Amino acid sequence: MSDGGPGPFVPVPLARGRHGAVVAPHHLATEAGLSVLRAGGHAVDAAIATNAVLATVMPSACGLGGDAFWLIWDATARRQVALNGSGRAPAGVDAAALRARGLSTLPLRGPLSVTIPGAIRSWGDAHARFGRLSRDAILAPAIELARGGFPTWDGFISAVEETVPIVREALGTEAPFPRHYRPHGRPWRPGELVRFPALAETLERLATEGFDAFYDGDLGERQAGSSQRPAATTPRPTSASTPPPGRSRSQRRIAASG
Repeated sequence: MSDGGPGPFVPVPLARGRHGAVVAPHHLATEAGLSVLRAGGHAVDAAIATNAVLATVMPSACGLGGDAFWLIWDATARRQVALNGSGRAPAGVDAAALRARGLSTLPLRGPLSVTIPGAIRSWGDAHARFGRLSRDAILAPAIELARGGFPTWDGFISAVEETVPIVREALGTEAPFPRHYRPHGRPWRPGELVRFPALAETLERLATEGFDAFYDGDLGERQAGSSQRPAATTPRPTSASTPPPGRSRSQRRIAASG
């Protein structure tokens, strides 16, 4: 019986379709993207819906606090558009400040390793240029899963168990991560229902207020507050501090096989 997560890798025949395709590492994310395409959404709408569900069911791989890199075919202009949704270093941290702390390289863990999340800003820029459906329609599948729940699976469980000690080491025993991702004080059991009401609330606000709400107002304040430890100098992220991703300066055709 399936535990609700992705199954083992098996070779499959070549799939062809005339109306669109969605590929994601979790079937719930794939279904979300397909549902948006069926509703008449643009491929960008489907990509955002897929990403939002992955941020819910696979947060260790595709969370709201991450980056996003886009290659979009603009059928009207007949050209490829690239969007860079990588996060910038916060204004309170620069190379000189890190060297003053005795660091010669960027730390891989802890507050000083955190960049301003770029993914959500890239959602907004891509949706503004190419989106057809409303934010409510695009984010509805992720909101439903975050609020109503989804079954745990082995990959989710192992990611949580690997992350808990890392977060505690970096942010202390009072870090909110274990309370949200390990609420029972023990490892999840496969098939148990996971609910993220706080994530659902955040996604609902993005749907109603716009993607910039992730950076402005109290959501931005709360993000900055979670990293304001003795070693952190992260200011509140704002939409202005996360500039619009730019187009690629050059493009060329590539071939991939494998």
